[in-house]
Amino acid sequence: MSTQICIITIAGYGPWTLELGSDREHRLQSLQASLYGQLQDAFSACGGLVFQNRADEFLVLTNGMSIDDHTRVLDGVRAKFAHITLSATVGYADAPLDASRAANAALSGVDKGVHGSTCSDCGDVAILHMDVDGLSAHRTELSPYEITVAIYGLYAEMSSFFMARGSLAFFMGGDNFMIIANQNTMDDDIRDFFKMTDSGRLLLNCGIGRGPTARSAAANATRSLDDIRKMRKTDKASRIYEAP
Repeated sequence: MSTQICIITIAGYGPWTLELGSDREHRLQSLQASLYGQLQDAFSACGGLVFQNRADEFLVLTNGMSIDDHTRVLDGVRAKFAHITLSATVGYADAPLDASRAANAALSGVDKGVHGSTCSDCGDVAILHMDVDGLSAHRTELSPYEITVAIYGLYAEMSSFFMARGSLAFFMGGDNFMIIANQNTMDDDIRDFFKMTDSGRLLLNCGIGRGPTARSAAANATRSLDDIRKMRKTDKASRIYEAP
């Protein structure tokens, strides 16, 4: 089982932003949001899934996609953003963190190619979909901003914990997180993280999903999380679940 990661960055972003003058932040935020939307639409149509690493950088889970597939998708997106240059590198490894390092090692300057290598038979990928259990109950005692700070604190713990175990965690908005999981240690990692965080105010649920593509794995993880919600009022209630 291997994980395949594509890193996409806006090349030369710093110098380019300075050319826009000081009244630029609204334009940059709009550009970044639009670029994310176009990348997500294009890659998800091929079974991929885009995660925002930073607003000017994206990590894409691309199991099942070849270099030619990446090139075709990127060429379509680049045509809509002719005023910026996008660089893309691809790598794969057993652990997601190592796959991102392999992609990073493929950097070869600023151009319009897709650099790196893909695996012809990566096998299934695993994604964890986590959300906060009963977040709405906190709204009577905390303001929306205070809840956001608590969520970001949880994300900081989560990302550090799972990165140390070869996985990549991403905040998806609201109270939702997705983790590209290291399948070699995944089951123990989930249980250990829950033990570490259960003493806090925010309790988590975790849906597990696997599939040949990022999109199918994410769909299965979300379906598992939805099933957890359905089981809350039954004797089968669980906070960690993988739908059959």
